[in-house]
Amino acid sequence: MNRIGSLYFNTKFVKSKVCNSTYKAFPLIINHHTMASFQIQIISETLIKPSSPTPPSLKQHRFSDYDKTMHHMYIPAAFLYTSHGHGITSTDEVSQLLKNSLSKTLSHYYHFAGRLVGDSHVDCNDMGVKLFEVRVRCPMTEVLKRPNTDAKDLVFPKGLPWSMGEGDILVVAQITYFDCGGIAISTDMSHKIVDVSSIATFMKDWAAMARNSSHQPYPVIVSPTILPMDDIPATAEDDIMKENICQSRRFLFDDSKIVELKAMAANSGVENPTRVEVVTAILHKCAVTASTTALGSFMPNILLLAVNLRSIVSPPLANTSIGNISSCCAISVTHENQMKFPLLVGELRRSKTKLLQNYGKQLKKSELLFLNGTDKAQKLSDGDSFDCFIFTSWCRSPLYEVDFGWGRPVQVYVPSCPIKNTFRLTDTPAQDGIQALVTLEENVMPIFENDEELLAFASLIKDS
Repeated sequence: MNRIGSLYFNTKFVKSKVCNSTYKAFPLIINHHTMASFQIQIISETLIKPSSPTPPSLKQHRFSDYDKTMHHMYIPAAFLYTSHGHGITSTDEVSQLLKNSLSKTLSHYYHFAGRLVGDSHVDCNDMGVKLFEVRVRCPMTEVLKRPNTDAKDLVFPKGLPWSMGEGDILVVAQITYFDCGGIAISTDMSHKIVDVSSIATFMKDWAAMARNSSHQPYPVIVSPTILPMDDIPATAEDDIMKENICQSRRFLFDDSKIVELKAMAANSGVENPTRVEVVTAILHKCAVTASTTALGSFMPNILLLAVNLRSIVSPPLANTSIGNISSCCAISVTHENQMKFPLLVGELRRSKTKLLQNYGKQLKKSELLFLNGTDKAQKLSDGDSFDCFIFTSWCRSPLYEVDFGWGRPVQVYVPSCPIKNTFRLTDTPAQDGIQALVTLEENVMPIFENDEELLAFASLIKDS
């Protein structure tokens, strides 16, 4: 028995039934300060290869210009199900069902099972997706009722969520079996090859393949020339994306409160403000207020809100298009008197309108990806210091439609991110509001989470 920190390993070797590789199984005991001690047994670690080989003509997947700007950072998402019924009586059956369906699905997403070659392309060599299987000696309610603790260690490979990519592996998945009969299926996919819409499309196809082995996925693997860019402006991206000492909190915006925010914006002249626009604006306003209080002075800042381009570009792309097919609405704030809620909503709308106008025309290199975001970031970075607030909306994406045969997920779980000033918006499971996962520097968060204006519209989600 080898002791490494608080982890205890008892190693044995087992053969994988899917790709006949060898993996290790580790019974672990992890002691959390904020959670009870749970026994976590790693049942298997294996590589799942495509069920059919990638043809020679598709052996190289070249990155688009936009893909090249992305860090090889994993985007994590976990789908939690309270039961795996429908005639399946054992975890062995679940295991084989998920492995076989994943293998078949990968034959349609051939580059997912390949290996990264620098920042230029993927070698589609069918080496496989890494898959962990884990048994946790606790009920799933421990994750559902304690989203702000170390719950991510129960449903993701330890240390993996949001990390920079594990070598050249593009996709890592984990199946977690809970004592209650619940199951979590998590994925970590490299931002080099996917955006949120791509993740939803892949997971829906994997789930459909599990329900019906004759399912035929039709992903559209986007050509690297479809969304080109010329001379991307240099920005302080590395400073923006570096990890900081941060705190994360989750906030709930009920639909009734979102209606109030939309009415406030509409009364100030914004026509039909969207739920994402108003939630983004109030979060941005309160975050800048908290940062100003912590610093003792106002700092110019830029807000970036990711936008899915599939339905915007001309001609439109299919919803099943796979890749980084997005751009940014961006607003820059140089003076503190601009930090008013109606003004921010209006600026977001104007930025979105400009984006729609640019992409509504035939695609031209000089008008494409990241245009709105990088030109404003460049102007700010040429001058004084500035803050960057990054918003990503997962709302209205079909993540809650991922059904492996035992119903919709009771929760799509996103772990906290170590990058400051990041905001991730997701639908509530009942589709009756928006959850915001907010990460700020540790000296800013205590001010933010007690902001009276914020708490008039949002409630802090606490562990129970």
